[in-house]
Amino acid sequence: MSKMGGKDLYVEFDPLEGLVLRTLNDAKSAFCSFTYQPSFFERCSAPPLLQQQRRQRKNKNNKNTNNKRKSSSSRTRSTVSSTADDEDDEDDEDEVYKCRIPLKAMAAVTKSRKGVSSLRIRNETSTNPQHQMFLLTFEFHMEHKGNRLRVVHRLGVEDADGVRAVADDENASEIVALPKFLLRMMEPLKKSEEVAFIVNDKAKLVTMASFHHHQYVGEASAATTDGAGNNAVLQSKSATLLKTETSVGADEFDEFHFVEDRKVKNATSSAKNDSALPSNVNEEVTLVCSLREPKALLQFFDTGTDDDVRVSLHFHWGGKPLILQTKTPTFCGELVMATLDYKLLRRGGGDGDHNQQRGHQGHQQ
Repeated sequence: MSKMGGKDLYVEFDPLEGLVLRTLNDAKSAFCSFTYQPSFFERCSAPPLLQQQRRQRKNKNNKNTNNKRKSSSSRTRSTVSSTADDEDDEDDEDEVYKCRIPLKAMAAVTKSRKGVSSLRIRNETSTNPQHQMFLLTFEFHMEHKGNRLRVVHRLGVEDADGVRAVADDENASEIVALPKFLLRMMEPLKKSEEVAFIVNDKAKLVTMASFHHHQYVGEASAATTDGAGNNAVLQSKSATLLKTETSVGADEFDEFHFVEDRKVKNATSSAKNDSALPSNVNEEVTLVCSLREPKALLQFFDTGTDDDVRVSLHFHWGGKPLILQTKTPTFCGELVMATLDYKLLRRGGGDGDHNQQRGHQGHQQ
């Protein structure tokens, strides 16, 4: 998660639900979440110290709620019932241990170590009565050539509600593959900061291509402004760019499902509606996003999980989130990536990235 580019790690723990780790990068374009089921751990229990703190805060809130009830006795039964249900949900939420940790400090604690036999994570409170704070303690038990070593790290944590991503995978296209297979497609693009992930259902072809904004600006200017395409600065930048793409057939993936029955409005209504779909959305979609985050996640899935784990990619069209998910009986990982709006990929008023489409045709030939 330290490779996601965020500053904070949000932790949630419930002995019945497991451990959830979340982070959001500084640009708010990538959200990552790991969920470890209780069965992943040898033993887990609720942190009593934080429960006591939250219980005191909850009792204070209940007193305020009771006072409000006395002053507003004219509520209907339905309103009271709804309020009670909301309070029950809040009570359940209060039982969850939540905190925020600096991601850089967390990365230093959880770095790879040799000879680790066990790791115990627990919540503590500082012994200084004048400056009481909560700590998250990591206790490593290590063995090396018959010698036993105990290493303890204590991190100061802050009470925080955490972050969540709002992304819907309903009615989304889906591709399922091994992490190693997707990493093989990304390997030739390792010098690129951003990539265009292009899925052509008509040709049954999936392409990953390096994406360069300088190239886009130069070509868009040439298509829309007389003489602008002769800009020497833009041309010099474009001439030094390395343009790479990798393509595979749809049958190379474990699963390939492309939604091809979306309702597309006519050109007149689409021009007036910002939420209109691309005109060729039922044939091809182009998703432009950063390469760093999905590559880091796939590397973790490839080395840190089971050999037979699969990654699911859910997507709609440019401008909608790209969702990477994997799930095992004890672990669930998710990455939500923002993608470039398809309207910004237009050339001279047309829909779609014509250069990428020309690249598809050349590959097929």
